[in-house]
Amino acid sequence: MTAWAGQPKAPAPIRDEATEKERPRCDTPGCNNEIPLGGEGYPEICPKCLEEDASRARAAAAKDKTRGKHGHYFKAAPFEYVDIYRVLQLFAVTDPCLQHAVKKILMAGGRGAGKDIRQDIQEAIDTLTRWQEMRAEESAVAS
Repeated sequence: MTAWAGQPKAPAPIRDEATEKERPRCDTPGCNNEIPLGGEGYPEICPKCLEEDASRARAAAAKDKTRGKHGHYFKAAPFEYVDIYRVLQLFAVTDPCLQHAVKKILMAGGRGAGKDIRQDIQEAIDTLTRWQEMRAEESAVAS
């Protein structure tokens, strides 16, 4: 991840002796936690910081009673702009299948990658179908 003006530089990665790979550190200011290899979610944020961010967002939404019965659809964000990854973080979407499907739906046909909206929506459906299959697989193993 590239630092921009005013952003602190991320701590240097450490080496994982078991795998001989560099393990990155969390980009959150003041945090120096390792980021698990092969973990879900956001590669530049450790699981602890990710959960703390999601908890703050949930608490802010719970405090805001002006949104009425649909207040859970609103998340406080101290940012001028948010990208898809921040939206996923604010709404605590941590499952990789759901992350992929949400991204496909929110950006359907709008990425300039040569895919039209139908293809992006079909890919989201395929991903959600796989999510359902995985839940069935887990149920079969658990029983």
